[in-house]
Amino acid sequence: MPSARSARKHLSDAGYLENLTKKVFVSGFSWGPVEKKWPRFREVFYNFDPGMAADMPEPLIEHVSQDAGIIRNRVKIRATVRNAQEVLRIAEEHGSFWNYVRSLDGLKYAERSKVMAKRFACVGPNTVYYFLRDCGEPVPSSKPEGVK
Repeated sequence: MPSARSARKHLSDAGYLENLTKKVFVSGFSWGPVEKKWPRFREVFYNFDPGMAADMPEPLIEHVSQDAGIIRNRVKIRATVRNAQEVLRIAEEHGSFWNYVRSLDGLKYAERSKVMAKRFACVGPNTVYYFLRDCGEPVPSSKPEGVK
């Protein structure tokens, strides 16, 4: 039976992108190093403004990949740019990321998770589960198969 960890949070599109990016970068790391470096993440990704982050040119992505102030994982840095582009597409399709998430309300968790994972880069079952949970969205009280 789905349960919510906390009340649903009505975040801005930038807030959703920031939360998703945190989950992408925490995957494969412990939370501590990501948390310590998070203020610099906000700086290099323009406070997660989707329009600004989506337009990062390749030379800037390469420069950011050398910045010791963040986790220097090129795949995840590029994923953040692609995910910002996807947030913009979603906002165009649904009016906002919040509305997109609401459009998935009728789906069972497993289906909702698959739909979301397909739209975003570097996003799998763990990332979707913790992203939704931390946004206050309903998630199963027992972690689904594939979620650590």
